[in-house]
Amino acid sequence: MPEGKLRVYSAPVYYDNKIIGIIVIAQSLNLMDIAMKNLFGIFTIIIPILIGIAILGGIIISNKALKPISHMTKVAREISVGDLSKRLNLPYTNDEIGNLAQTFDMMIEKLENSFKRQKQFTHDASHELRTPIAVIQTQAESALNGTGTKEEYKKALQVILEEAKHMSKLVHDLLFLARSDSNAEKLTIENLNFSELIEGIVNELAPLAENNGLILKIIKNDPSYIRGDQTRIIQLFYNLIDNAIKYTPAGGKVEISVENAGKFIKTSIKDTGIGIPEEHLPHIFERFYRVDKARTRKSGGSGLGLSICQWIVNAHGGKIEVESCEGKGATFVVWLPTSKK
Repeated sequence: MPEGKLRVYSAPVYYDNKIIGIIVIAQSLNLMDIAMKNLFGIFTIIIPILIGIAILGGIIISNKALKPISHMTKVAREISVGDLSKRLNLPYTNDEIGNLAQTFDMMIEKLENSFKRQKQFTHDASHELRTPIAVIQTQAESALNGTGTKEEYKKALQVILEEAKHMSKLVHDLLFLARSDSNAEKLTIENLNFSELIEGIVNELAPLAENNGLILKIIKNDPSYIRGDQTRIIQLFYNLIDNAIKYTPAGGKVEISVENAGKFIKTSIKDTGIGIPEEHLPHIFERFYRVDKARTRKSGGSGLGLSICQWIVNAHGGKIEVESCEGKGATFVVWLPTSKK
């Protein structure tokens, strides 16, 4: 038996219920001690190495994972109201960081477009108001000189009155659009007999068309009903039909058609006027946008009418479309959800 620690096991041996001997078994503990020492040595060396590898790997992985976030933070700090052109432009990855980066770029793009529209809107509004103010100032200064005749004074006052009316309408339209942008413009929804409403608008504008030497008529008017704000619906179709009359030369015609089309009511306003050049069609619903040959202050347009029409249609869950060819007239089509009587 080798020297060292022993583990001893003993047991008696019986024969005829008498102990005739004892069996003794001894196990050396040297091998177990060696195994334990070797195992302790392995743990002492390998575990720190594994911990070090884990820490190093964690640092590398975290740096790689957080690098896009650091880039996002840097770009976010560089972005200001004066310069919203910067983007993250990170390669898209289908994970949380990639989705966050893409959402961030989309948000900044929307903000940039919003600020551009606001800036353009402010510029256009100030430009639109500058002209009538200048005219009023000039006419007032001329009248105050005291050298004009009675007829000249009367003419100056008439010009001032017309410009004041134009400014009043412009300010009213601007306030309407400002309220609609801030969701402060509320609709009073009720059941409306749409076909009767169109007849009333056409009858009201018929004298204007007649004075301009035009034929204004309803060629089709299916019995139809909608749920909507009566004031805004009248404003919508009054503007569209009034525009058609303004931009149609004498001898032309404006035709209105109302027909049920499934879940929608399709209303067409077709004229034989000067039309809209194709390149302008995508922009005619933009605020203050004018087509040179059709949008002039002389005819009373401010470039806001169609923007207001589009808002009214959208607020009622519908859509508005336009088809036109320069010199061959234009057709505006309004789709509004129908309702039962």
